[in-house]
Amino acid sequence: MDEMAPIAVFAYRRPEHLRKTLESLKQCDGFDHSPVIVYGDGPRNNTEKQAVQETRDVAVSMLGDRAEYHFSDAHRGLASSIISGVSEVLEHYGKIIVIEDDLELAGNFLTFMNRALKQYAGDEHIFQVSGYMYEVDELQHSNSAVFLPLTVSWGWATWQRAWKSFDSRASGWEQLNNNKALRHRFNQDGVYDYATMLARQMSGKGDSWAIRWYWSVFKQNGLVVFPPVTLVNN
Repeated sequence: MDEMAPIAVFAYRRPEHLRKTLESLKQCDGFDHSPVIVYGDGPRNNTEKQAVQETRDVAVSMLGDRAEYHFSDAHRGLASSIISGVSEVLEHYGKIIVIEDDLELAGNFLTFMNRALKQYAGDEHIFQVSGYMYEVDELQHSNSAVFLPLTVSWGWATWQRAWKSFDSRASGWEQLNNNKALRHRFNQDGVYDYATMLARQMSGKGDSWAIRWYWSVFKQNGLVVFPPVTLVNN
């Protein structure tokens, strides 16, 4: 069997959400052969301590010695937790599958992710593999992967060579303010206002790693591999 990519699970203070996520993960083909690393963010205040601890208890009770645990005493926030955790795992393994604690996964989720990670490991045009896919009627009976110029955060994977392009400062994002053509393209031809989301992030009004990752991939004219039908439900 080919070496399975490590699975990084990010959790915070939602024990029942995490329980459902881990139940679906454990049913995935290939789970028994996949390294699992759990990251738990710390509470923002005393009122969150119980929910944070209950969430961690769920992880340990369901995964036991199967997983490696990184539980933070301090509250780092979602973006910081994801960025540092992904960077850490990639430094060690070179590839990663990332899931957060509000997802339910199809049984073939890990199979698709690992096959795509292997297939496109050396393709410099591909920056991410997505387990989620938008509902497209024409693809409901397709067996072929789809390539799209946008990233998603609901169950995804990447390689160290791609993540090296991640720019937490989102250098050059200001171009979107006065370059209408660039803004239109970044917004996927006006379908969704990603530019405003990025502007909010860079002005301190957001805590999103995902919009900065999209900008990083966009600047490289990168592509993402999607399944024809979604393997992830939020």
